[in-house]
Amino acid sequence: MIAGLVGTWLELFLRSPWTAVGVVVAAVAAVTALVVRARLAARSRGERTPDAEPARVGEAAESDTRLT
Repeated sequence: MIAGLVGTWLELFLRSPWTAVGVVVAAVAAVTALVVRARLAARSRGERTPDAEPARVGEAAESDTRLT
């Protein structure tokens, strides 16, 4: 699948570099929109996103070694 995407993009680039750049910009915009939408949806449900609160140094290591 990735080879097909790369091949298609290369074909676009060889025919029209501006079209290929436009495709890349559209893809980046789409991925950004999906990430923002997912984070907003998680926030409205009250879920914590991975970068919502930075972990303190050693916090992850302590929680992994603790047996409960």
